[in-house]
Amino acid sequence: MGGRRVARDEAWAAVFADKKLAEPRFVEYGDGCVGALFGDRGNNKKRGVVLFHTAAGPRDLFLHWKASLLAAQGCAVLVADLYGDPWGQAWDPAWPGRTLTASETRRRAVAAADYLRNATGVERFAAMGWCLGGRAAIELFKAGESSRLAAVASFHGVLDADSPMLPARRRAKILVLHGDKDPFVPQLDAFRAQMREFGASVDVHAFGDASHGFTNPAQRLNEKDGFDYDERAAKIAWRLAEAHLAEAGILVLPPSP
Repeated sequence: MGGRRVARDEAWAAVFADKKLAEPRFVEYGDGCVGALFGDRGNNKKRGVVLFHTAAGPRDLFLHWKASLLAAQGCAVLVADLYGDPWGQAWDPAWPGRTLTASETRRRAVAAADYLRNATGVERFAAMGWCLGGRAAIELFKAGESSRLAAVASFHGVLDADSPMLPARRRAKILVLHGDKDPFVPQLDAFRAQMREFGASVDVHAFGDASHGFTNPAQRLNEKDGFDYDERAAKIAWRLAEAHLAEAGILVLPPSP
């Protein structure tokens, strides 16, 4: 990975040792951000997905795994960089670049989407985010700038109603995949009320026994309270997200038996 730190430690990295990870192409775009681009070569179907990272930053084997899965299904995928963190410094919780304002989050989310569209020529794209990245995906939606944004999926996203919704001619549909034991989403009801106020289409699926980070198998190694992996919830959440993107025309799934 060219000297980049892509996991908390060796045990964390070993969780993904058996995953089929494609090799990304690292690209620089606005504000000194460095994204990881997957599946952009030979992408004739003009479908794309931008992935937004957790507080651990963009250099993350978990996101490389998810990007590889989507690229294998014919999408151009950009793992966005909200921090300007090319080397994985954000794995250190004390790294000062981890602090983001709402306006910075929105600006960098829009910059990532613009780069994906302009660099790969995708005609329609989706946004997916995990934890902090869930907020970024929603900020992209709220920015109201891209009529090509077809779908948004948030996994244990840190959601709130703190930032304004800007006008847009068309709005993507939102899927929120939430753990009922997640202590980091105190404003979920306020978020839903804001979405209703603006007529946004939002589906919320709550997993009763799931904690924060429930989609990431490496969270089994997280000693902090409120974090854990839930295999059942993770599998169902990914299937729901794939169906959500398929409905929006981003993925083409095999027919059900």
